[in-house]
Amino acid sequence: MISRASVRVALLGASFAFAARAVAERRALRDALVDAVGPLPIETDAQLLRLHSTLRAGIDPRAIDKQARRPLLRSRAVDVWRSGAGLCGENARLAITFLDLGGVRGNRLYLRGERWDHCMAEILWRGQWVAFDGHDDETLRMTDEQVGRLPSTDLRSFPNRAPRNPWRRAVRFKPLLAAAPSVLDAARPPRTVVRMAESPDALRALVFLVAAAIVTAVEDD
Repeated sequence: MISRASVRVALLGASFAFAARAVAERRALRDALVDAVGPLPIETDAQLLRLHSTLRAGIDPRAIDKQARRPLLRSRAVDVWRSGAGLCGENARLAITFLDLGGVRGNRLYLRGERWDHCMAEILWRGQWVAFDGHDDETLRMTDEQVGRLPSTDLRSFPNRAPRNPWRRAVRFKPLLAAAPSVLDAARPPRTVVRMAESPDALRALVFLVAAAIVTAVEDD
C-alpha cells in the first residue's frame, strides 16, 4: 500500500518538475525575444513593431487544424514559437508572454462578433491600454500604423474587414461572453494571474502543489 508520505513526495516532485519547465520556457522565450526586438526592455515603438512583425510572419494559422482536438490548457508559448503554428489564442499567448518578458503588461481580450469570435492581446503601452494582435488573418490583420495606437476600449477602431461580422463586445475573461454585459467586462486580471494563466506548466505546478498541501493536511488530521 502506498503511504500518504510517498504520495506527498511524488506530488511535490511533479510540482517542482513543472515549475522548472516553466522557468526554462521563459528563459528560452527571453532569448528568442532579444533576437527579435533587440536589448530589453521593450520601450520603443520600433521594438513593439518588430515584435508584431515577428509574430505575424512566424506564427501561421493555416498550419494548424482548426478541427483538431486541443489540449485542455492549450499549447505552451514556447511550443507555439518553435512549431510556427497557431490560431489567434496561441498567438495571443505568445504575444502576452513575450511582452511580459519585455516589461510590458498585457492580458487577453476576447471579442464577440456577429458570427464568430476572436482573441487578441491588450497591452499597457505609454500609459494607455491598446489592442495588440499579431494574428495573420487577412480580415483582421493589424497594420504597422495601428500597432500600439488603437485604444482597446474602442471596438470600432479594431481591424475588421469582415462586414458580416462586426464586433459587438470585448471582455478580458472568456466565461463572461456567456453572461449578460456588465461592469466585469472591463475588469483586468493582475499581472501575476496573467503570467500564471499563460503558462500551462506553471498551472500544473500549482495544481500539484495544492494537492500535496491537501495530502499534508489530511496527514496532520
